[in-house]
Amino acid sequence: MSKMKKMKNAFLIFLAAVLVLSSGAVFSACSKNSGKYELVLITDGAPIDDNAYNQSAWEGVKSYGEEKKLKYGYYQPELNDDQSLDIETIADYVQRAVDGGAKYIVFPGESFEVAAYEIAPTYHDVQFILVDGLPHSASDTSLRLQSNVMCVYFNTLQAGFAAGCASVMQGKTKLGYLGSYRTDVSTAYGAGYAQGAAYAADESKTPVTLDYVEIDVENKDDDTVTDTAVSVAKQMVTDGAEVIFSGEDRIGDALFTAAESAPSAVSVFAAVLDKSSNEDCMAAVVNDYGKAVQCCLEDFQGGIIFNADCSNGCVYVTGSNTEEYEKIYAKLSDGEIPLIPVQTGADFRNTVDSSYLTINYRVN
Repeated sequence: MSKMKKMKNAFLIFLAAVLVLSSGAVFSACSKNSGKYELVLITDGAPIDDNAYNQSAWEGVKSYGEEKKLKYGYYQPELNDDQSLDIETIADYVQRAVDGGAKYIVFPGESFEVAAYEIAPTYHDVQFILVDGLPHSASDTSLRLQSNVMCVYFNTLQAGFAAGCASVMQGKTKLGYLGSYRTDVSTAYGAGYAQGAAYAADESKTPVTLDYVEIDVENKDDDTVTDTAVSVAKQMVTDGAEVIFSGEDRIGDALFTAAESAPSAVSVFAAVLDKSSNEDCMAAVVNDYGKAVQCCLEDFQGGIIFNADCSNGCVYVTGSNTEEYEKIYAKLSDGEIPLIPVQTGADFRNTVDSSYLTINYRVN
């Protein structure tokens, strides 16, 4: 870290993340586009060393395959010119996997939601795992569970709660949250963050202030949203924020940009762990794809949604393996700390009853 940054006051940014179980691995035993495998990962077009969703899912496939002595491999589809992954391409790679003897196929992320609905039923003898996504048709986003598809839902409310607790437990009293207005992801992460901050503030009897800002993303392109997020984050720092949380990748990237020119030093809680070597990066709230994949493979049940949360080790804060954090995870798992979900568009402040947390809310 530069001398200038060492002289600045510490300022933290917390973001949601995907765990990468190893910083580097040798994959020479597995070809990405050919071979006969019983257990197969089809990536979303990114490589299996992307330090994000695909690598985490791959590590789960690899660990289970080695433990059970299964032949395992992966396919990395070619993307379209616009970097999209279409249903025809996914269908082609599923067929390749099935022709190679696949018994299990892992789909990492929402890019495969339509494929899980339209393609998976064709292969009755193959078991599919859709991580962080829910099957639906191309024309209707209504949930359509399939008998040979096991879905993974990450408990973002718990993830937000863990980040809120960690913020206060690490001694920060001026918090910030930055998300998208009226979106499911932002609503869950943000409500969880506020409830976690309230819990930790009340437990420690520490007055805490949370500036909660949502960006109205409707009819705005990505560049406009990013520019707005950078501007808002910089203003938060100017107003004295010590830590900001966001559970959305594009806003998280904007926070890294803001960190580079912030008037006080920024230590970032990474959105994806390819940022972990950044001098501004401190830690992460983790949605562990690899762990979730292993859980599903150990006890595959088609037609259900597997709740990946603190109870099964799929959601946690990195560096939080202390006794104090473990007690909080146990209380979350047992329901001793009741989390209140919030419908998208509803006022999350109604879920917070705290003597020590003050929330300032606005839409930008």
